[in-house]
Amino acid sequence: LSDLWLFVGTGVLSLVLFSVLYFTAQQLTGLSAASVLLYTAPCFVMIMSAIFFHEIITGRKILALGLAFAGCICTTGLLSSLFVGGGGLSTAGILCGIGSGLGYALYSIFGNAALKKYSSVTVTAYTFLFSALALIPFCLRGSLFSALGDSSVIKTSLLLSLISTIAPYLLYTAGLSLTQPGKASVMAFAEPVVATLVGVAVFGERLTASGIAGIALIFISLIILNTGKA
Repeated sequence: LSDLWLFVGTGVLSLVLFSVLYFTAQQLTGLSAASVLLYTAPCFVMIMSAIFFHEIITGRKILALGLAFAGCICTTGLLSSLFVGGGGLSTAGILCGIGSGLGYALYSIFGNAALKKYSSVTVTAYTFLFSALALIPFCLRGSLFSALGDSSVIKTSLLLSLISTIAPYLLYTAGLSLTQPGKASVMAFAEPVVATLVGVAVFGERLTASGIAGIALIFISLIILNTGKA
């Protein structure tokens, strides 16, 4: 009971906050901008890890973070879409995107603290329990239960839950137990690389020069982060 605050942190302050703000940012800014704003998370993680866990912010980490963030911008095509579209981003969208990054970052902080006493499976299980409890009041007022009558919704929800949520959180939590939060958060930049490659292989999207450059930058950042002392 004395440790429940840890799972309020991972489940409510992180998972629920991150998810709601990220999907809202997608609606307000588009997928590319929301993805880039989400990856302000490693900046928050490094700062909070230095404050709470005395993790040293090295030049290697800052270099890796900068390269990875630049790679994220390239792979999402944000700059080109803004240039072609000629439009700016709404203030609400930017705030939601940065807020999603903060929520994402909080999982590394609370999760790292919880892992000092509990296994990665236990941390993940209680994270989802608390996030579910926090969302139930909103589900009761919404269209959740009526949507469950649609078989395609159930299938999509199961895939989203098992493959895109539970499995990654289990793996990320296990990774937190094996490395520093700051390093783990930067290594999660592999996500836009995977998204780009899946887009090409599954959805027939065209791999642009910007996308190739972004993938290269992210891979370089991961190599820098995992060689030598970081």
